[in-house]
Amino acid sequence: MSDSTLFFTDNKKRFFRPLNSKYREVILGCLRSLYHRLYSPEAEFGYQVTREDVRDLFVQVIRETPVFTDEEEKEEIYQKATDDRAKANAIFQELLNCGWLEKYVDNMSSTYRFTRAGKAFSETIAGFEKKGLQTRQRNVRNTKNALQAFLTKNDPFDLIDAVDYAKRVASDFSDDIADLHERKQALMKDAIQKARFAIQDLLDYMDNHFSPDLAIRLSADSIVRHHNEIREIIDKIKKPWRLKKLKRTENTLKSLVFGIKESTSETPIIYQLLDQIERYLESAERIKMSELRAALESYVGRTTMLIKQATAMMAGLKEEQLAKTLQTLSKCSPEEQNQQLAQIGQHLGTLSTRLVAPNTLSLRKRQRREVAAEIQEVPPPSPEERLLAALAEAEDNAFTVSIDDIRQEILKQMGEQWTIRISELKITDAATFLALSHAIEVGSASLEKEKPRLLIEPTQERFMNGYIEADDYIIRKE
Repeated sequence: MSDSTLFFTDNKKRFFRPLNSKYREVILGCLRSLYHRLYSPEAEFGYQVTREDVRDLFVQVIRETPVFTDEEEKEEIYQKATDDRAKANAIFQELLNCGWLEKYVDNMSSTYRFTRAGKAFSETIAGFEKKGLQTRQRNVRNTKNALQAFLTKNDPFDLIDAVDYAKRVASDFSDDIADLHERKQALMKDAIQKARFAIQDLLDYMDNHFSPDLAIRLSADSIVRHHNEIREIIDKIKKPWRLKKLKRTENTLKSLVFGIKESTSETPIIYQLLDQIERYLESAERIKMSELRAALESYVGRTTMLIKQATAMMAGLKEEQLAKTLQTLSKCSPEEQNQQLAQIGQHLGTLSTRLVAPNTLSLRKRQRREVAAEIQEVPPPSPEERLLAALAEAEDNAFTVSIDDIRQEILKQMGEQWTIRISELKITDAATFLALSHAIEVGSASLEKEKPRLLIEPTQERFMNGYIEADDYIIRKE
């Protein structure tokens, strides 16, 4: 390996040492702020940054960023720093010595800027904030447009741009899948507390992420929609008579493209780049889109489950409050009851009921739905995708209870008996435990036509076994 391909050389031998110190969070903030100061849209590009400018910027970051106080600082350069200005000078000197910053002397004055490696890593650090303008929803169309431009003008940079755009398509899908998994895990981490906020989280995701970005990439910028056109352009570029005219472009690409090794001496770099584009798009269409659909369905399913749970909790809470109020009133004397009801009436006195004015009502016009004229061929799922889908379905249906199964289990345990108590039901596995937990549902009105009909009679008694404590009921055949 040549020295030109080595990273940890010269002053970059200890490049990552600043990020291992006690002040690593502060240093990250300093790198992020300096990058925005030099390269953000608000930067003054005609102004050269001096040592004093960098120090003042670092001092502001030091005052706003916490330090890991539970760790001991081993670097002597930080131990000698007693105030914020001294710490800023120490951080500046450390970044300069480790290859993040470099000194630039021009016009008899010293200014400072990022090294090439320092700028690349600082750009990644600044990118974690996910601020600024993003055009992730146009990468498929940009790939097609860049290939069309290369077909027309034979500019090698258009082909390199097409490879870059195609690479971003699968990468963007991976970011969306990871984002959905993080949202789902955050919802399920503390489900009881998160239940009330699940609907707001879902609405925020739909308004701020799905509608402006993901929905467009699944429709206007869909791979399925543009992939055939991209294949046609690639086939035109690959025609043998055209390759003879691209000898100069081929030589230019050899000096521009790094990291591509020709598989055979007869394989042009143009063909290799076109094959790369096809592989990127094929992977995104066949694998990443199905993973994204599954992640989106799972996230929406979990959110819907929490919304239903929150609704049930709120309904149960209201019923419980009403029952407590009635129970309290039943223990009061008639005079106290009248007093309590009068106070409740005063709170309800602000409510008023009115009829809606007819002239304010209008019927919504029925809109005609457009039928898609194109038939999209969905690729068959791979064995790994089928396994993940089966596991997700099994996880979602783990606690689904069928009333018919509960009824059959109870009739099986009753045998020839006409009555049985819920406390007498035997628990042998998870199915019988679920039957015991939902036994009173067999008396619902939806099962009136079933023979024999089962009636539920309360006993005003409670029972407790090794699994559950609940009210006891008598189940009777009619």
